[in-house]
Amino acid sequence: MDRYAKLREATAASMAELERGEKPRLQGTLANLYFGFNPGEHAHELREQLVHAIGADLAASAERGFVALLLHQAPPQLADLARMNAAGEYHPHWYAILAGMDLHWAQQQSAGRLPRPVVEAVFALSLLLRTWDGEGHLAPASRRGWSLHIYQAHPGIAVSVYETLLTELFQQRKDALDMLRRLAESPSAPWRKELAGRLLDAAERNEDRDAVESLSVLAGGL
Repeated sequence: MDRYAKLREATAASMAELERGEKPRLQGTLANLYFGFNPGEHAHELREQLVHAIGADLAASAERGFVALLLHQAPPQLADLARMNAAGEYHPHWYAILAGMDLHWAQQQSAGRLPRPVVEAVFALSLLLRTWDGEGHLAPASRRGWSLHIYQAHPGIAVSVYETLLTELFQQRKDALDMLRRLAESPSAPWRKELAGRLLDAAERNEDRDAVESLSVLAGGL
């Protein structure tokens, strides 16, 4: 039996809602295929697994739905993403938002027309999520062109997102090293040094020696 038959039926039956970005649960499943996370044919390949599973026409509808989810539905709030990340929560439709931003960027090469809450959400998700790179390794989504663009064009948003995510991790006494690695590999800029200095106290209060060391290095340079 074709393991994707029911998914094709569900996608075809929900096409209108899907293209309006109103089916987050289904879109999470489709985004999983878009990024090649399922085992089997076209694993780790961008888009090809989705086309293989539901066909080119439905895949195109799914992609329009990813963009609609980004542009026309309320984004996750930054504070909520910080709380859920600290609690180890994950929602599959976050990958649909990520796919929507990938596709929007491919068309526009800009995040300038997106509302600030949307840019905050997609930048935060780029720090939290990983996808396969061209060499078959899971890589942080923060290495995408649009995420790097946000560092340059919207540094205030980058600061706000990092500070919110890291502050929540420190307050909940959770491991912050992965997020600090994202910060360490971000483009050198004065804001990074200033942010590291502000966060040092929280890391020291937690007696998190690894975080203190990482922040101290960042606070001492650009």
